[in-house]
Amino acid sequence: MVRAEVRFLGKASMQAYRVRMIEKGQISRDPSFNPASSSSSNIAYMDALFVTLSCTSHPKGVLCKFRYMDKDERRSLRVDLVADDGRTWINVISRNPKGLRAMINGFERMKTGAWHNWMDEVPLLRQARGFKQAAEQNLVHYVEPEIVFVFSAIAEGDNEVVDRVLFGALKAIGVQVRFLRQLQQADKSDRPDLVTQQLNLDVTTLIALVTALSYTHGLTPDDFDVEPLRLQALDEQKEPLLEQLARLFVRRSLFTPITAAQKFLSIVHTVGGPQERTRALSLFPSLPNEWQASLPSKEAIQLAWQHWPIHLSPRPSVTIVPDHPSRDILSLVNQPYSSLTPYQAIIIGTGHHYKRTTTTATTQIGFGTLQDGRMSYATDASYEFLSELVYKRIATINYLRRAHEGNTHWFNTVLINREDLHKAYRNTPMRKRTVYFYTLGVSLGPILDITTASDYVKALNILFTEFEYHTNDHAKPKMKNIFRKMYKEDHTIDSGDYTYLQVPIIPFELDYLQTFFTLTDILVETYHKLLLGTQDVCNQAFCESVVKIDGKIKRIITLVTKELDSIARKSIKEQLELIDPLSNLKGLVSIFEEWDS
Repeated sequence: MVRAEVRFLGKASMQAYRVRMIEKGQISRDPSFNPASSSSSNIAYMDALFVTLSCTSHPKGVLCKFRYMDKDERRSLRVDLVADDGRTWINVISRNPKGLRAMINGFERMKTGAWHNWMDEVPLLRQARGFKQAAEQNLVHYVEPEIVFVFSAIAEGDNEVVDRVLFGALKAIGVQVRFLRQLQQADKSDRPDLVTQQLNLDVTTLIALVTALSYTHGLTPDDFDVEPLRLQALDEQKEPLLEQLARLFVRRSLFTPITAAQKFLSIVHTVGGPQERTRALSLFPSLPNEWQASLPSKEAIQLAWQHWPIHLSPRPSVTIVPDHPSRDILSLVNQPYSSLTPYQAIIIGTGHHYKRTTTTATTQIGFGTLQDGRMSYATDASYEFLSELVYKRIATINYLRRAHEGNTHWFNTVLINREDLHKAYRNTPMRKRTVYFYTLGVSLGPILDITTASDYVKALNILFTEFEYHTNDHAKPKMKNIFRKMYKEDHTIDSGDYTYLQVPIIPFELDYLQTFFTLTDILVETYHKLLLGTQDVCNQAFCESVVKIDGKIKRIITLVTKELDSIARKSIKEQLELIDPLSNLKGLVSIFEEWDS
């Protein structure tokens, strides 16, 4: 993503450079190129963004979106550049000194310390406050990201009032003020140290510290008969794990929950060799009581750790702490389709409670190190996608309802009146579909009473699967079930009763339009409920289930849309015939072909 943005911004930067060269007369003007159109756009901002990105150390993202809470209102902001592996948020301002000076007109005599009294009057300071609030709620390894405002068209000292009032207020808020000229002259810094000073080790990390595969000095992958061990030995030969861990552990304290320590010692005692057991027991300065008698001698410990890279860091010493998982991590276990087990939640949650970075090799956790704020941001992104889907579908359903009321111009082309609708949707020919729509609406009613979000989505999925089967021509007619059977695990449907679909007997003829109006109302409520209480459980799997349900509802929407489109085409054709009754209808073919295209 960053590379793609660099290519795009590079083109924008070359466009700005071309404008400057034309203005200076150093290159001839191309008749097809209009500098005025470029100077009036955001090309200066793109140019500054590209230069800032080129001068930034370890960029992680471009134009990233973050969400935060402002009092009781949910807001979002866009960060131009996320650098230093997430520790630095950079906002690029390309306004010239004149524009910055005009922004603070009337506030020149205000004291810098009283910036909060007039902050809402200055847009840039309002933006800075939003950045500060968002940074406080989107921590990276339990540390608030540093906010940097980079000014591209002004330097320090160019305007005394801007320096004193505007830049002083930004610094008082907690924003670092930088200038593009400074970034161009400064050298890129080394990669920042993001990990906390106290580490929480899980079982996989503890095993990596003692396993013989990490101490394969003089051995090659061909010395192992088992394929998994051969592959691990090959990885170890390319990148020695002990050296990486030793660099990570420099000047850091190591901790592990008692649950992890107990499981780790049990594993090593069962399958470990003599030296692996020695390293495991000597890893903890204070062993649990049941392992005290197995403590090896000092000579055995020294021999077992002789290949540890002592030149990088001292031999590791891990302190065992009681289990103390945080509520935030424990709540993830109950989320639908969550891959986090209760055992993993205890270990990772303990590190989260003490605000310690957790090191793990478990890929299903999603990160090598668990970072506070990243998990909630991923959930926010899924919830944002869900919100856009729901509101888009509700708007479509409401539009179809208005079109069936006979007072809407179909896509601003022709008015479909009630008479046209009654001709197209006569109750007798539409009897079968009317019963289907009535059946779906009746079945959706009880599901709307389900309070748990995961159970609600599961029930909708099952209902629409049953509805598809029921509306299939090969399905046998079924009576309304009183005693519902359990839904099969393989989600196949036989000739038995449905789980959620209710098929009542209707002794009279239903009105199609009234049934359709009622169904649209229920569908709108169905979509609305997808946003109620689902923010905390809205992960990728949850969204995928909603998308499947939405795809099945879209089939109904597509069917109705095509029919209304046909009615509109017919109405346009009739009106064209009224204009010229003797016109050759074959000449209208091109019109409809163009419409289709």
